[in-house]
Amino acid sequence: MPDSKPIVLIVDDEEAGRRSLEDALVRHGYELVMAASGREALEKATERAPDLVLLDLMMPDMDGFEVCRRLRSDPQLAELPVIMITALDDRESRVRGLEAGADDFLSKPFDRAELRARVRTVTRLNRFRRLLDERGKVERLVTLSPDGILVISADGEVLVANAASERLFDVVAGVLEGEPLWRFIDEEQAGHCRDCFQQVMTEQIESMQMESVFQRAEGSSFPVEISVGFCVWDGEPACELVVRDVSDRKRLEAEIQRAQRLDAIGRTTSAVAHDFGNYLTAIRGNADLLVMDLAEGSEERESAEEIIKVVKRAVALTRQLLTFAREQKRKVDVLDLNAVVRDLDPMLQRLAGRDVKLGMEYASEPVRIKIDKTQVEQVVVNLVVNARDAMPDGGTVTVQTSLVVLDQAYVNEHPDARLGEHVVLTVRDTGHGMDAETKAKVFEPFFTTKGEGKGTGLGLATVYGVVKQSEGHVRLESEVGVGTSFRLYFPRVVDAIG
Repeated sequence: MPDSKPIVLIVDDEEAGRRSLEDALVRHGYELVMAASGREALEKATERAPDLVLLDLMMPDMDGFEVCRRLRSDPQLAELPVIMITALDDRESRVRGLEAGADDFLSKPFDRAELRARVRTVTRLNRFRRLLDERGKVERLVTLSPDGILVISADGEVLVANAASERLFDVVAGVLEGEPLWRFIDEEQAGHCRDCFQQVMTEQIESMQMESVFQRAEGSSFPVEISVGFCVWDGEPACELVVRDVSDRKRLEAEIQRAQRLDAIGRTTSAVAHDFGNYLTAIRGNADLLVMDLAEGSEERESAEEIIKVVKRAVALTRQLLTFAREQKRKVDVLDLNAVVRDLDPMLQRLAGRDVKLGMEYASEPVRIKIDKTQVEQVVVNLVVNARDAMPDGGTVTVQTSLVVLDQAYVNEHPDARLGEHVVLTVRDTGHGMDAETKAKVFEPFFTTKGEGKGTGLGLATVYGVVKQSEGHVRLESEVGVGTSFRLYFPRVVDAIG
């Protein structure tokens, strides 16, 4: 029950009537508000939200029947209890009063003890009704909350849990209550959570924020953000918890960090590649001069020509680095990706080898993008070769072109994506797949899972650079033992469609 005094609105056009009611109630724990007319009563009722109205029936400007009807027609005051006080102790007046919405009648002259008893009963009932309404609103909010809301005892038993908590832990309704919360907390995190919850209860901390890892009933883990505060439940210290699944936020943060890391690597790579290119130019120039000055067929000239061959390979490597850094000069055209991939089909079949089945799937309409043809061919070849190498015992590689429209929900989930129509190049394999650590580094220059001498680690870095240079983005899905799928999204060129 609230600590404030119940408010009683006394309505009577005669001062003597108001004074009589005031004298009966003033020393009995009520806050009294006076109104000398029906109109003033309606204004005071709106301003003060009283717990009860003591309403005189006979008033000149607006009688008690009309005041009562107007109170009942106002949604904010419709539940306000009204006791009519009248000198007319006849059946007809009582019936009219009840029809107008009165809760009780008291006849003049009234007995003060009876008045106080009725006022006490009605105000208590009204306050209980308000508390129940407020509790119902809170319960609806708790039910509608997308976050898990729980109360746990000092030993970790779940005393109360909302529906969102049950969804969070993937259990059927009613299962959580009575269970130890520790059952749903990651083993490595349980001790820390126990300590924090105990501190909250011991020190009666109103609010503490923390992060942890919880578990669903089937055993999968997920990161959570917890707000925990002290409360008393059935007379015993307890903790209130608000638990939020932050899996999506953590994944988005990881994607942003990965994109930032790749951008930082790209800037460093660009600076190194430019300097390296300058050195190669000087070496190549001097080697060319040596070749011109040395006799054909001499051992010295052969050494100089070997230097030129190595420099050419180093220049190709530098170009790949600049592609990753998105600074490689390119010849951009509007191309139908279907046509590009079809032209590569014979070569891709040879690259796949005998033990790998290569499937080609094409979009049903032209899928035009703006890109350097040599670069997109390099991308397709790199992905198919990687897929083949991931299946040493054979398997299936699928190369697919398709159209998709990326909406705002997708862009919100993938910060490097753009709204609108996109052409998608997908290369899927049934190989050994990648773990999370490998997926996090796979686009970095010189990172490779292949053995020594079997790869430069620039293939996927080049793929990433080409796609980003074309204002697209890359999605990687991979599971160990299942396979890998690369999806390359390029903005579709629609104005070139005839």
